[in-house]
Amino acid sequence: MTLYLAAAFESLERMRGLREWFHQNTRHQIVGTWLDEVGGSVTPDPAQWIVYAIRDLQELKTADGLVLDTFDTNTRGGREVEWGISLARMGLRMRVLVGPIRNVFHTLAQYHFETWDAAKEWFLNGASGSFHDRRS
Repeated sequence: MTLYLAAAFESLERMRGLREWFHQNTRHQIVGTWLDEVGGSVTPDPAQWIVYAIRDLQELKTADGLVLDTFDTNTRGGREVEWGISLARMGLRMRVLVGPIRNVFHTLAQYHFETWDAAKEWFLNGASGSFHDRRS
């Protein structure tokens, strides 16, 4: 399964580590070239915003599922747009939220984990571990 990792740009280094964890421990392919951005610019050149937005939308479109990390916050809201698109995509196989529920749309996650440790356990062992299955 191909998963798109969505998070605040401030979480970039942590999310890179999580991508590596998925690569080493699961069969899931991770998409999201935002994870490969260099320079550490939290606010990229506005002339590049449309390039980043189109790229991220195309990558999200190829994914079977989305994993949203809500631990870090910012005022830009890109990950929330990606979450909204995942909700609108009929046929998306998996929507996972890791971290605090911060708005009403987060309650629509199929799976919610309070911590990455719990999420990792679930990804490793299927339906075991502490999670809320919201599909019912």
